[in-house]
Amino acid sequence: MTVFKKPFALAVLVAVAFAAWAAITGGLFDGPVASKLRGSSVYAAEDYDFDRDAAAQVIGNRKLTVGFLSPGDDASEVCDDVAGAADGTLFVAMTRDGGDWSTYGCSHHDTDDIGQAMVAETVITRGTGMFVDRPVETLKVMVVNFDQLVRAGNVPDGPRTIDPPLPRYLLAGALLAAVAVGSAVAYAVARAIGKRAAGRRIEAESGDDARSVLNAETGAVSRTIIDLDKAYARAARGSATPQRNFVTRYRRLIDEYVALTREVAAAGADDLDPLVERARGLHRKATRLEDEARSVRAT
Repeated sequence: MTVFKKPFALAVLVAVAFAAWAAITGGLFDGPVASKLRGSSVYAAEDYDFDRDAAAQVIGNRKLTVGFLSPGDDASEVCDDVAGAADGTLFVAMTRDGGDWSTYGCSHHDTDDIGQAMVAETVITRGTGMFVDRPVETLKVMVVNFDQLVRAGNVPDGPRTIDPPLPRYLLAGALLAAVAVGSAVAYAVARAIGKRAAGRRIEAESGDDARSVLNAETGAVSRTIIDLDKAYARAARGSATPQRNFVTRYRRLIDEYVALTREVAAAGADDLDPLVERARGLHRKATRLEDEARSVRAT
């Protein structure tokens, strides 16, 4: 039997696949800039000394993301790396170059207008050169420029939303499904063991030992009930009169069997003979219901 014929193993494989997908789309291979921008609007390398939280508050929920890079960082490479993390935003890489900013803008919002994107990437950094030593003030200038670009229609309006990747939701669902399938498999195994145990009880046919006879009869009833389970499940979904009648008789049989087993558990030696007769009567009822199940299946 291959792994694909085992529901629990297959469910685990699906969960692992979703976990891998979630890890990849959720930023497993992100660089430091992209990793930061998945949950913030501002990234700053260690050589920048300013209040990162205050900087993020300046941008707010605008569709603008900014990375303050170290001199050795490749702005073009960073721009490509943040494509997923900064999706839907105008990203600007800022690097100190002597007494000025070296800037690199890239639009990650939906636009097919190259000219519009170039305008946005050029205008966004105007006036920032006088604040090279004050990144927070630099951001304030960029925010003013960004709002002007919004009014001109060069960048999209509206707040930036940060949502968990879809695979994380799917992973949670897959794990729940794996648990459910595993429980179903465990139930099926337990049921098969119960059927085998019921079969062994039927072999006890000694008339001299009332307890053995009683166990054999109740075991026979138990086995028949288990065999009727599938027919009951089908009939319960139907609405025809034979199906409804079968469901009613099956439930009544279950109730009588449960009551019998309770009495058997508490019975003394003097109570066994009448219980044997009741068990045999239940077995006959179960056998008739088994015959009825065949006709219900045929309808």
